Amino acid sequence: MLNPQIPGLHASLGRALLHEEDGPEKALSVFQEGLRADPANIELHTGMNQALSILRRPPQERVAALERYPDRAHIPSNLVYELILNLVDAGEFEKAEALFHNRFFPREEGGINVREVWLELQVQRATSFARSGRCAEAVGLVDHLAEPLPDLPFTLDGLEPFVRSARFSYLIGNVYKVCGMHEKGRASFERSAQQSGFENAVWPWKASKDLPNFDERAAKQKLNDILGRSNNDGERSARWLYNRAMLDSSVGDDQQAQKEFREALLAPDNLMAYHLTRLAVSSNP
Repeated sequence: MLNPQIPGLHASLGRALLHEEDGPEKALSVFQEGLRADPANIELHTGMNQALSILRRPPQERVAALERYPDRAHIPSNLVYELILNLVDAGEFEKAEALFHNRFFPREEGGINVREVWLELQVQRATSFARSGRCAEAVGLVDHLAEPLPDLPFTLDGLEPFVRSARFSYLIGNVYKVCGMHEKGRASFERSAQQSGFENAVWPWKASKDLPNFDERAAKQKLNDILGRSNNDGERSARWLYNRAMLDSSVGDDQQAQKEFREALLAPDNLMAYHLTRLAVSSNP
């Protein structure tokens, strides 16, 4: 047993264990042990979330781990975002939405934007509704995604650019498609397909599959070209690794994709990378 009186010891050892091939289970135990002595240590909570994500444990376990933070009224924003997104993974949409209310979300340069997290909740809820046949509710959500809510000040501006992004446009198009609203679905797929760049590469490709005259060979070549250019990026952030893994998966290199998904979960989280990686891994086990 580690000495609980040495500050940061459990967090440091846990982080080291995470990077070992068979270390995440051991790391999880170390993080849990550290919380008994230092329950408000953010690095321990973050480490537990990483370990549980790498181990592909159910979202309910990750929620329970994050909810152990002792001062819920002053929980740091990065942990709030992860708690919200894990609740979304668990299908607990109302509980996730409640965490946006009566809380200040500071802006961080280059950091996650509360608007993107809010829209992620709404789009994933709409997707769940559509899949379960609750199309009136699903379509109602995606039809009004960019509308402001008076009691949530961050919704008063800045939602539209996220709604029109390649990924959200693709997901919204799928909601319309599942619910039989093909014209609206096609419009969303076209908006996604028109976008370009490394960050947006996979979603336009996916959207193009639902449009007429899809040329799979040309589309795959375009993805491979983007992959080749990304070798010179020099970036290894969690979101970059997630995007790179999505590209590798799309061109059929699943082994490399799984390696990069794991690396994304080992890097410091940024721009919803852990959540997006978990979604990708769960859909391609």
